[in-house]
Amino acid sequence: MARSPASLSPGYRSPDNLDTSQSMNSLFFIALFTQLLGPDTTITAQVTLGLSIALGHLLWFGLLALLLTIPGCQRLLDRTQLWFTRLTGVCMVGLGARLITTN
Repeated sequence: MARSPASLSPGYRSPDNLDTSQSMNSLFFIALFTQLLGPDTTITAQVTLGLSIALGHLLWFGLLALLLTIPGCQRLLDRTQLWFTRLTGVCMVGLGARLITTN
């Protein structure tokens, strides 16, 4: 049973806080930053990367919020959600199998 937003802690009422508190997101950004940033990376490059990621998040979540308020998109999501979840699961199992079998 879903809890009402009023019963959630204040940190979980904001989508930004919810997104940043997910451990998968934290691990993704740690992996991304360790691949892109090194000890010799300039402050300009670091700030540019941070701002571009922030802008990307703003655009993505803004578009997502906009689309999910359109009744037609909501109906489409309701009809396809189960199959999309299954397809995603099959892809994850396939990637895991490939990871296990790769040297």
